[in-house]
Amino acid sequence: MTMKYTRYLILLPLFYIILSPSCANTSTPPSGGPKDTIAPIIVKMSPDSNAVHFPVKGGRISIEFNEFVTLKEESKNIFISPPLPKKLETKIRARGIIVTIPSTLDSGKTYTINFGNAIVDNNEGNQFPSYSFPFSTGDYVDSLLLSGRVYDYKTLLPLDNIIVALYENHADSAVYKLRPAKIAKTNKWGYFVVKNLKPVEYRVYAFGDINENYIFDPENEKIAFLDTLVKPGIVMKKGVPQLTYVPEKDTSASLALPAEINLYLFKEPTVKQYVKNNGRPETKKFFIKFASPKPVIDSIFIEDYKPLPFIKQYNSTKDSLVLWVRDTSAILKDTVNMVVNYMKSDTSDNLVKGSDTLKMTAPRQKKDDEKQQRRSNFGQKEEKVRKDLLDLKIDALPDMVEQYGYQLIFPSPLYSMRDSLVKLESISPKGIKNREGYSFERDVADSCIYRLHMKGAMKQGFEYILTIKKGAFMDIYKYSNDSISKSVILPNDEKLSKIVLEISGVKSHYIVELTNLSREKVYRSLKCESDTTLTFPYVAPGEYSIRITEDINNNGIIDSGSLADKRAPEKVRLYTLPGGATSIKIPESAEINQRIDLKTLFK
Repeated sequence: MTMKYTRYLILLPLFYIILSPSCANTSTPPSGGPKDTIAPIIVKMSPDSNAVHFPVKGGRISIEFNEFVTLKEESKNIFISPPLPKKLETKIRARGIIVTIPSTLDSGKTYTINFGNAIVDNNEGNQFPSYSFPFSTGDYVDSLLLSGRVYDYKTLLPLDNIIVALYENHADSAVYKLRPAKIAKTNKWGYFVVKNLKPVEYRVYAFGDINENYIFDPENEKIAFLDTLVKPGIVMKKGVPQLTYVPEKDTSASLALPAEINLYLFKEPTVKQYVKNNGRPETKKFFIKFASPKPVIDSIFIEDYKPLPFIKQYNSTKDSLVLWVRDTSAILKDTVNMVVNYMKSDTSDNLVKGSDTLKMTAPRQKKDDEKQQRRSNFGQKEEKVRKDLLDLKIDALPDMVEQYGYQLIFPSPLYSMRDSLVKLESISPKGIKNREGYSFERDVADSCIYRLHMKGAMKQGFEYILTIKKGAFMDIYKYSNDSISKSVILPNDEKLSKIVLEISGVKSHYIVELTNLSREKVYRSLKCESDTTLTFPYVAPGEYSIRITEDINNNGIIDSGSLADKRAPEKVRLYTLPGGATSIKIPESAEINQRIDLKTLFK
């Protein structure tokens, strides 16, 4: 065997080893290695964080990372505190970020550029922890902070991307006219930290800055405020929990961050007064919607008619007025002009005597042969609805009838009632009938709604039948009802539960509500004016919140606030379980008992 041949035999296995992996599995792509889950790291800054004597003109900051980065949602995440007339200019260069400040800065002042969650790596989108870059045009950097949370005043849900504004100018007009001395923005948990503050007293506001001008616009934006001045006292240093980075996905850690103040956002009633809307849903029924509550009205009349008597009713917020012409003999044209003399706003928003003439057109009346017809259960001939029919409706839900009773809804105010033609009966499971006593009262908020409550306790398994005979009720137009009845049986589902609340520490009027977790739906609502026990029966399994409102004026609604009057919205609190949860899980077939000390809850 020659030397050349021997060399070939030695090299052949080596070629096989090198080539065999690629030949054995040609369908498998080459591996890219483990996924990058590490956030970018800063390797260089110019100037350094906390720099002093920063130039007041032509300011520029460069931050370089160990990998390529990009910016997301810049307008939401990146801002400077205090805010400037012109927005910051940002751009990506190689592995860094360049921030240019187009506005002229004030001398001797501390500024903070907040990047929020804007910085992520270019490949996997790993987020650089929420970052801020402080610097000063003077000799030192202010180093105090203030933390807190912003909630909706009604739902108590945290609010995201709300401006928290601090003012060294304590004048009431500052929030309307001046940019704040310092700002922060809330995250998805409503949490904020205002950084690099002075050891001075600040006036604190929060508002939804829709037009991004850092000035409160009462026409379109919601507001919150503290009625006392705040002087920050916490120093920004390593280990302070307010400065600890917590991912927003970490619910427990986010809710555990310390908050020094809480702010409750509300929509302030407009200060302008004018007629916002109007209409004529029926021939002798009108409505006027005003821009602001409690309009000061001198007179209302219909042109070309002698003075007509009206029955008037305001809604619960006192900004909408319904009027019924009480004169049954008055014949009104299809279109009339209603004149309203009242105090309205001029071009300077001052209230002056004014007048509006409102064109009111009645709805088109259907012809007799087009009117709604009714057919009896036995297929008899159709009968036309009589013209003087009072269209009474009865609403009663099995799980709500104990609390709310039978709700009688009339299209117009009542003139008379004949008790003898109204009957409430109970039928036991054995078929024994019994006549029940009842109370009858008008709803506080709506003069066309009445409630009928049975005297005594209702019983499960019993059927309750409300029967109203023809002619029992007559309205102001002498219309009368046809016979009508409504039957209900209390729920007997074994899966339903009961919540019993022992309320103590009652010092005012309170509204106690059982709601869903978003507080948009109210399942039960009770009032209390003294220490008592409240019961919510027939509760389906699920998660609920217990919302309690300090109803100072006892009007049954959650009143908003007024910045102009320095009046905060009515206090609303959620009952919190010992572990901190604001939701209550209700299992099947349970009786849940909770003790609530309102003195502690509203401290």
